[in-house]
Amino acid sequence: MVELEHDDFHLCFEADAVNLGPGGASMRAAYLPEIGSHLSWRYVPPGGSELLEADSEVVWARSMDADTSEFGIRS
Repeated sequence: MVELEHDDFHLCFEADAVNLGPGGASMRAAYLPEIGSHLSWRYVPPGGSELLEADSEVVWARSMDADTSEFGIRS
């Protein structure tokens, strides 16, 4: 589980990391941020103890159904 915060209006929400890579990640959540939005995120990898933090930009976004969206962020 990843905790994200929208930089424009400090909305905190949770998302599942679907795919993490060196340049960014794809996320699945109930909230769909707009492309170009800036997000700060915090994440503790499975089995890890160190909190990772990053600032990212939403580079793609799509609604999956009424309750789920996916979006990609680039660090």
